Amino acid sequence: MRAFAVILTFSFCAGALRAEQPPALLVDAAQCLATSKEDWLELGHRKPTGLEMGLVADDKSYPGQQLLYVVDFASPLHTSGTVSTFLVDGKEPHLILRLQYNVHFVQSDEGASSVQLVNPPFGGIGTQQHLVSAIHKVGFHTWTIPVQSLVTTPNAAECQSEAPTQ
Repeated sequence: MRAFAVILTFSFCAGALRAEQPPALLVDAAQCLATSKEDWLELGHRKPTGLEMGLVADDKSYPGQQLLYVVDFASPLHTSGTVSTFLVDGKEPHLILRLQYNVHFVQSDEGASSVQLVNPPFGGIGTQQHLVSAIHKVGFHTWTIPVQSLVTTPNAAECQSEAPTQ
């Protein structure tokens, strides 16, 4: 009986975590990716109803700006997806999100803890290490964001892109 209560408690906690609202910056960045003419999230090809995404924020790399790592997992087991970086300028409600990189990744043959960048950016090995580190930091701490809400709601932030097109 006690085991059943423990399982029920864990199930409730897991459900409560999944019901948590995604951070506003993650939704803003997801909207930028979803509504771009470049189709950074490959919505036309994948046709998902929801995106499983995570976020890592870095306030130290660029003084006065925030660097966001946005991870979109294309598979339920997190074996593939994209990681995008944004520089955030301004303050609410006048945010500008500047996309720097949008990089595809896959789980490498070395196992679940090893990720391989499919199209590494020109930023060098340090940039690549930061991207892989962000993927690992997100892990399974993600939010599911309905695609419909991303493409029908006007963008709250101004979106700009410095990323090379695919």
